[in-house]
Amino acid sequence: GVVIAPEVVAAVRQAGSYLGAAGYRVEEITPPDLSRVSDLWHPIGLPDLNLSLRPFLAESGDPGIATFIESWIALMGIADQPTYLNALAERDTLLRAWNEFLDTYPLIVMPSSTQVALPVGLDIRGEDSAPLMLDALRFQLTLPVLGLPGLAV
Repeated sequence: GVVIAPEVVAAVRQAGSYLGAAGYRVEEITPPDLSRVSDLWHPIGLPDLNLSLRPFLAESGDPGIATFIESWIALMGIADQPTYLNALAERDTLLRAWNEFLDTYPLIVMPSSTQVALPVGLDIRGEDSAPLMLDALRFQLTLPVLGLPGLAV
């Protein structure tokens, strides 16, 4: 499973206690296939980044974003068309499960990062840092894959 820093777990539970005090029913439950949903971002999103963003990275004037995107692509690879299409189909199946889950649990409180804070500059350190970044920020990839709204505070 995903390792989440104890301080992050405590902060999410504190947010839940505030909601409970405001009258919400609060339950600790994991949404359907949470880890798999965030993993689907790579075969779905990276082909788009490769075609739309990657060609402009050199012009961006930000070598850090170029380093991270190149490291991300080197780590995960660009999905071929069958893999991309299968990922879209799987996403639709998972979205159906999430919609059913949201019928019962219309509000989800979850962390935006598995870590309290990442070291400054971690994203621009190259291929060795990409797995750490992607693991820590995996929940930020979940809702966009499903096309669901989210709010980070």
